[in-house]
Amino acid sequence: MKCEICDGSGYVAQTQSCPICNGVGYVDEASQCPDCGGSGYVPGGDCRDCGGSGTLNDEQCGRCRGSGKEDDCRCSRCEGTGQITQRRDCPAEVSVQIRCEPCGGTGTIPDPVPAGGGGGGSGSSSASAADCALWRQQLAEKRSYRETWLQRRLDAQNEYDAATTQLELVRASPDSTQSEITRATNLVNHWEAKREEARKTYSELNDAFRDLEFKILNNCG
Repeated sequence: MKCEICDGSGYVAQTQSCPICNGVGYVDEASQCPDCGGSGYVPGGDCRDCGGSGTLNDEQCGRCRGSGKEDDCRCSRCEGTGQITQRRDCPAEVSVQIRCEPCGGTGTIPDPVPAGGGGGGSGSSSASAADCALWRQQLAEKRSYRETWLQRRLDAQNEYDAATTQLELVRASPDSTQSEITRATNLVNHWEAKREEARKTYSELNDAFRDLEFKILNNCG
């Protein structure tokens, strides 16, 4: 029958942090400064002594040596580095397809053999040894999958707590810029979403695990 976990596709979607921005939601990219052309310097203005004439009191201006211009100045836009940083939006999370563990990527699991076989009896059900072996194997896989998501849930909680503490420190600092506050806030939101995803997935897997465990207890003795 069709695997309920992957709905028969053999794969399940899993959300992961974007490998480009590490889940922050944007990336800062360096590019050549348009004001100085990457040199880090821009031409100076008119000489402050001679007003751009090149002469002072009918003699060559000593400050600009007759050029009428100040020496090149450090570019204020890039602070002399020749590069500026531009922010580009980036998806904080990406969805990837991973193989479904309960069905092994096949999309199907064997149909259980109807229990009992008809006769009055005591009303208790029993399954074949093959079915019981299969269910126990599936239970072990579900247990492993459930434990994986439990660890992810704990990790996400720890990251959320750390991000929340960092945000409080950034907000409390008088030297923090709006960019730093925004980045810290985005990180808190990211881990809050990851925590909720892990909680929901773990809950669903735990319910499926308990249902299968109950099925084995009632049919396999």
